[in-house]
Amino acid sequence: CNGNRSFGVFDLTDAVLERDLYKAFRILRYLIQEGTPALQIAALINRCVTNAIILYEHDHATHSMPKGAPSPLPAFLLPRYRKFIAPWPSLQSLSSLLVGVLETDIKLKSSGSDGQTRWLEKLIMQIITGPL
Repeated sequence: CNGNRSFGVFDLTDAVLERDLYKAFRILRYLIQEGTPALQIAALINRCVTNAIILYEHDHATHSMPKGAPSPLPAFLLPRYRKFIAPWPSLQSLSSLLVGVLETDIKLKSSGSDGQTRWLEKLIMQIITGPL
């Protein structure tokens, strides 16, 4: 992360998908400092996790989807998401990340602005340090 560069929320999700904790935390702190609402960041992380689950379901479909069904995500996102989901042993284990997303959402809505960065860091750490 270059200190002179500005970051957007998609840079954060890219860092999460790359499992780069240091980069993700730097970008998160930058976004918070620049005034990006914590709930907006949490919503994008939720979308990232949901996309990973949808792709996992698609790639591991047995009955629900015909073989060779078109991808549910744009082609340019597939390599990043496939690399991210590869270590997850099951859909259930990957889907368990949604519990953390929901808990973070509740904490962000019920806590003051003081602890918001901490809750987002905890969520990002949980996602990045999943199965390696």
